[in-house]
Amino acid sequence: MLFKRKRGGIVGVLVGSVVFLCLALSPTLAGSEVQTIVFLTGSGSPIEREGMAEDVANFERSNPNIKVDIQWSPWTELPEKFLLAAQGGSPPDIQRGIGDPILRSYATMNLIEPLDGYFSAEERGHFYPSVLDNYVVDGKLYAVPRTSNLHSLIVQPAKLEAAGINPDSIRDWDHLLTIADKLTADQNGDGVIDQFGLAYTHVAGKFIHRLFTLLCSVNGSSLSRLKEDKKQMTEVLEFVYKSREYVPRGQLGYTSGKMFYEAWSLGKVTMGIPRGVEVFSNLYRLSKDLATPDKLRPVLTPPGPSSQTGEPGALLIVKDAAVKWLKYLTGPEGAIGWLRFWDVPARDDVDIDLVIAKSSAGEDYRWWLESFQGWGDRAVPVALIPRPAEFESTLQAVFADLIQDKTTPEKAYDTLVTTWERLEEE
Repeated sequence: MLFKRKRGGIVGVLVGSVVFLCLALSPTLAGSEVQTIVFLTGSGSPIEREGMAEDVANFERSNPNIKVDIQWSPWTELPEKFLLAAQGGSPPDIQRGIGDPILRSYATMNLIEPLDGYFSAEERGHFYPSVLDNYVVDGKLYAVPRTSNLHSLIVQPAKLEAAGINPDSIRDWDHLLTIADKLTADQNGDGVIDQFGLAYTHVAGKFIHRLFTLLCSVNGSSLSRLKEDKKQMTEVLEFVYKSREYVPRGQLGYTSGKMFYEAWSLGKVTMGIPRGVEVFSNLYRLSKDLATPDKLRPVLTPPGPSSQTGEPGALLIVKDAAVKWLKYLTGPEGAIGWLRFWDVPARDDVDIDLVIAKSSAGEDYRWWLESFQGWGDRAVPVALIPRPAEFESTLQAVFADLIQDKTTPEKAYDTLVTTWERLEEE
């Protein structure tokens, strides 16, 4: 995102942003003058910071008159940090990691600069349309993605094949639940289930929100049509309710860490719906033997009973909202730095061979990355809903009650509608 800054009572594009755009166009920037732009981003892991430092070095070598000042912040503190800086008259030039609702708020408050005039139709054409749709407010584009990620079904193919099941043959939700039932077992005979047929990623409310969004999309509906599509939404709730016998109920789904290091590495789960490449990249760093194609495979999520097309699907999660530095980060070259260890392309012109050459996984990464690469065109982005933090907490509570058999799909639907109507009124 490009932020606006008030100078002498006039609202204009940030100085750093103008440098990005005008370095090659304006003769006033020629010479040795060095411009510094401030890039605010969420704090990352050591490998993320290492990759970002490499990006800065590459960019500054090609643009010696521009310096990038990275300011790291805990993810949860990003909005507060920006608003405090803006109030003091010194907001960052570019920010990464702002979700849809906050982006819409910033756009409504006229705090950020539309990007439509900075990205040509050709430049925009390389991004998957479903990616850019997340960042359009009132017909204007306010952010662009560096990478994306996809939520879909991930399976352990060897376990399915040992049970006589072709991992690529899962037809629909009923078939998926039948397989989950078959693969939920007490393997050591102690009376306790130690292999679950299905698992969900569960961190606060956002992953549960994504789970419901994915299930709605492959069932021909959307969370944004909660009240209009009662039948489709109730079917989604019924699927979660029926799956309760095959998931680790005590945990209400695995946290990301447990999904990576316990569920998949110890073989406690045969199928799950986590964030795709995240599973591979984490497990590969733990042990390359855990992330081979015969042990872990992405599969498009099968369609629900009300799907009009009968086609499987995935859920697109867009990241890195952040025009020369912005274009570098979100272009085919800048994307490689991130893709070498995380996420999948948000555009169609990224050279996968260069990604593989930079990745520590090397050729082992190819089968995984190529599995996801073509899905950006067909994946459905997360629906924009009002006050998602509050609605996510309701989704989380409904999910927990369904898994623990404390409610019915019909009552769960009424709870969601009641919350939705209250948020609409507010």
